[in-house]
Amino acid sequence: MVAKQESVVAPQVDVSKWSGKELELGKKVNEYAKSLATFKYPFFIPPPYPPAKPNMALSTQVNKMKQTANEAFKRKKYEEAKKLYGLALQLALNRCTWEPSILTREEASVMLCNRAAAEIALSQFPEALADANAALKIRNNYGKCYYRKAKALEAMHRIEEAKQVVRDGLILAEPVTRNELVALWASYTEKD
Repeated sequence: MVAKQESVVAPQVDVSKWSGKELELGKKVNEYAKSLATFKYPFFIPPPYPPAKPNMALSTQVNKMKQTANEAFKRKKYEEAKKLYGLALQLALNRCTWEPSILTREEASVMLCNRAAAEIALSQFPEALADANAALKIRNNYGKCYYRKAKALEAMHRIEEAKQVVRDGLILAEPVTRNELVALWASYTEKD
């Protein structure tokens, strides 16, 4: 059933007794009201954003780029993998603002974490630490990121900080992403 739209009737005003200033003001009000009626968006209120549907074509591109980077990593082409993870990260960050932000966070954190792995393989430990930190700021329950951050710190001979990162990861990380952390913690406790 379609709702019937009611028309608005403006009140009638006797203007015969108005002075020149009042008539001039009345004309300006009428002109303003007429101009508002012609606007596509009255009172300058924009329409709502489109529905929050993710751009599946962009997701596909990000995943293809990630798979290509993963293959390069497996072939020990770490520089190529690092570059491809960076490109996939740029793609992921180019989502429209109305798309679900959780998707952007998920993709960006994975790309940063994977790029950190490539940087560790290239002995670029400060860069790996920066990427792992950025990924953890986006998604603080990502166990692989805690692992990669700890490995970067360990490589820079910052063992106590690495141990603390592993402890934090064991507390904060999702259970499915803790396996590497448990093994790393065991290696630290064996050394002590």
